Amino acid sequence: MKWLALMVLMFSTSVVLAQGWIDQLDLPLMQGMVLEPDQQTVFETATGRVILSEISGEVAPDAVRRYYADALPGLGWLAEGQGSYSREDERLVIEIEQRGGRTFAGFRLAPR
Repeated sequence: MKWLALMVLMFSTSVVLAQGWIDQLDLPLMQGMVLEPDQQTVFETATGRVILSEISGEVAPDAVRRYYADALPGLGWLAEGQGSYSREDERLVIEIEQRGGRTFAGFRLAPR
């Protein structure tokens, strides 16, 4: 799955190639952002997986919004509204905020 997602990103002109992956979510990590290792939670429920993850960096919040709005459709995610996406039986919500001069993006994946 990762190689397919990488191929999609390589051929997309609107998305800069990511420097890494948010492995548990199988999403690209935006350049300039880093994974917050203490902010990762993964567990399985009877109806599917639940994943909470956070990244941060000295990147403008609007740049993060645009990056994921451009990257996610190529990975099969459909935009449902501001910061909300769905794919198959899962829903992904991205919440972006600035704290102390850094931008934080929280990802919440859960069954629909």
